[in-house]
Amino acid sequence: MKKIMFVVSTLNTGGAQKILSNLLVNLPDEYEADIVLNDTENIVYPYKGNIISLGLACQADKTKLSYQMRVFLKRIRKIKKLKKTGEYTACISALTSANVVNILTKEKKCRVIVSEHAYMSEEQGKGIKKFLISNAIRLLYNKADQVVTVSKGVEKDLVSRFGVNKNKTIAIYNGFPLKEIKKMSDEPLQEKEKEWIKSEALTLVTIGRIIRTKGQWHLIRALSRVKKAFPAIRLLILGEGELEAALKKLVMDLDLEGSVIFCGFQKNPYRLMKRCDALVFPSLYEGFGNVIVEGLCCGLPCISTDFNVGAREILAPDTDMDYRISRGIEKAEYGILCPVCDGVIRGAHEKLTCEEETLADAIIELLQNKELREHYRSVGCKRAEDFDMENLIWEWLKVIENETQV
Repeated sequence: MKKIMFVVSTLNTGGAQKILSNLLVNLPDEYEADIVLNDTENIVYPYKGNIISLGLACQADKTKLSYQMRVFLKRIRKIKKLKKTGEYTACISALTSANVVNILTKEKKCRVIVSEHAYMSEEQGKGIKKFLISNAIRLLYNKADQVVTVSKGVEKDLVSRFGVNKNKTIAIYNGFPLKEIKKMSDEPLQEKEKEWIKSEALTLVTIGRIIRTKGQWHLIRALSRVKKAFPAIRLLILGEGELEAALKKLVMDLDLEGSVIFCGFQKNPYRLMKRCDALVFPSLYEGFGNVIVEGLCCGLPCISTDFNVGAREILAPDTDMDYRISRGIEKAEYGILCPVCDGVIRGAHEKLTCEEETLADAIIELLQNKELREHYRSVGCKRAEDFDMENLIWEWLKVIENETQV
């Protein structure tokens, strides 16, 4: 039995946390997992292994520097103590803060494997936070035994902009439990959910925290134009976040009440997704784009902005990874790509931007063309198989056992 330590903030929210959950559940039986979390007050994602809590109180705003410092100091003490037992084959951490601690507590017999899920050129924030994060990556990531990135775009960003040694990095796409997702998508709708899905209306869905980087207001503004072509159109927004009140006001000002439904966080979003007509993902930037793959798993035709980075790798894998569409729409192999919107939050009475117009055009064309929708449903389901965690787990095991050749 080989013992692996995993370090992540929580198992209740976030794309990186969900992917780590998928990895834990699919670990072969010959591996035992210890999972170090900040707190254990609200574990949502499934896991297999032993939870070790840092004992911190659950915090609503985890971005505060004071909270981050408490986490950092507690992690240092706890992980250093655990590694000194000599029981662990490897320690796998997710996200920059945990990665830094993993590297700083390096022990000879325990492989240090850090995983980066974000496009760090965009994700660093501002001021002191940006200074600390960017310098931590530059100074420490080369001391890890392996740096795993969730996309080739994230890998290239770390190498070209942060000086991470290419020989240290490997891109392993996020893995998803396809069988479980399909099983969950077949569950019957709850009574409240039946009100959200109407057979007489075409229904769009978008998923993600309601924060600036997800760009949902651009989609809402584009929907005001789509509604002219499809008066009964509906948009389900799955997620919660700091911009929710502002988006609800925008919906009201655009007279879209009844057309846009805020569904909150859904433990099982797949049963709703399966019954929608298309997924629209207007994100400004990502490290990968988990929601797109989940849409493909549910048989949804997908429209996404061509953000940095991941959407192109998922929907147009045979094209130039560095290319970004700037005008018009691209009917890619597995979905539709549109230009990224400018990220400026505008009011209801301001004219749609060129990018918002294009997003509306893509939605209208897809909804008007049933044959195109069915085509993307078919090829999308096939593409989803490339991200099955049952296959990708072997890439992770090669990293754990130091069998990769990069």
